[in-house]
Amino acid sequence: MTGTVRKNGISVSKALTSEEISAITTAGLRIFAIYQDGGASATYFNYSKGYSDAQKAYEAAKNLRIPLDEIIYFAVDYDFTDAQTLQSLYRIFKA
Repeated sequence: MTGTVRKNGISVSKALTSEEISAITTAGLRIFAIYQDGGASATYFNYSKGYSDAQKAYEAAKNLRIPLDEIIYFAVDYDFTDAQTLQSLYRIFKA
C-alpha cells in the first residue's frame, strides 16, 4: 500500500495507486490490501512501531478509498525464532 524501493540508486514508489485499483477492478478482479514498512530486524517489531504502522495503513487505505470494512493484511518479512515471535511479533500485532 505504501513505501519505496531503491532501484539503480533511485527511490521508486511501490505504493498502490487509485489508478491501479481502478484498472484491477475494471478487469473484474478484486484487491486485498497488504501493508509492510520496514522490518529488516527483530528490533523493528515493537508496540509503538505497530501502532504507528497501523495509523499509516489506515491513512493509506482512506486515501485509496478502500472501504472501512475491508481487512488490511500486515506482512512480516523476517525469520523469527519461537522466542522472538512471542516477545516481539505479538507486540506489533497487539498494537
